[in-house]
Amino acid sequence: MALKHLHPGPDNRGEVISATLKEILRGETKRHSLIAHNERICNEHWLPNNDIGGVVGACAGVFYDQMSLAIPKLWHGDTQGIQLLANGAGSMYLAARLDFCDLKLSPGGFDFENPVLKHLIIFHGVLAKVGGNVMPKWFAPHVLKLLNGKASDLLRQIDEPFVEFMRLLLQAQIVRKWPEEIDRATLKGFAPLLQFIGDLNKFGRVLEDYCDFRLCNAWGWDEVDARKPRKSHQSFPSSIFDGPGWEALLPFELFSLQYVYESCTGMSLTFSGDHPLLNSKLMSLPSVWPFPKSELLAEIEKFGASKFGENWQG
Repeated sequence: MALKHLHPGPDNRGEVISATLKEILRGETKRHSLIAHNERICNEHWLPNNDIGGVVGACAGVFYDQMSLAIPKLWHGDTQGIQLLANGAGSMYLAARLDFCDLKLSPGGFDFENPVLKHLIIFHGVLAKVGGNVMPKWFAPHVLKLLNGKASDLLRQIDEPFVEFMRLLLQAQIVRKWPEEIDRATLKGFAPLLQFIGDLNKFGRVLEDYCDFRLCNAWGWDEVDARKPRKSHQSFPSSIFDGPGWEALLPFELFSLQYVYESCTGMSLTFSGDHPLLNSKLMSLPSVWPFPKSELLAEIEKFGASKFGENWQG
């Protein structure tokens, strides 16, 4: 079967995982080049010119590319992936802090598209998983404000159900109250995660079906039962998982779900089921906090402290 016609489902999970890993590894050389480019332009251009947006974009780009290098290694149990993950998390943590401080002092920025919004949402799940007990008080309110404003317009056009799913989670985290009602029509494939989260008898099956759903989206299908892939004329991407890239294998939104549910209810949430995504080494990632700081990240830290003073958040 041609890769472009690969339709994920219960009967070909292993094949889909293998194909996804191959697609991620196909871009390995490019990822190294992009990391070097972003670090160089940040050091030689964005920092000297006090360009906050440039620094944020470069750090977010490094995060994304480091994760692309890390995930295949972590999937196969290569411990080198831990350092790549830590490096990427350190870069994105600074990007998030800069973005927060910048928009706090210039709130009009919430009315414009935020180019790193997807990175911030993904990082919420990554931080929940590998950040130890670190979840800055300012982080969820910042991302929620972006999702509630015009800054999320483009992302909503790409994947409205996902944006609404994350909006509900972030709102719940802030008010420390689990949502009592959900709009299943708006949430679509994400709805069962919230609808059956407290049902021990059903949630395992829901997780398996959901993992097939997210892989379908990564490979260009709306759902397992779709008869045709998305039409080529549809805007690209058409899902938060569209790719397929490393996001297809790392269920970051499940880590967000787990963190918020446990914070709101005081009950533990475990993920188990007969699906490769639920049984991979990515589900048991260790804490990498405190995130490492390269020489460049240390300079960015100084830049943030100098630029924002008492408003610089840790």
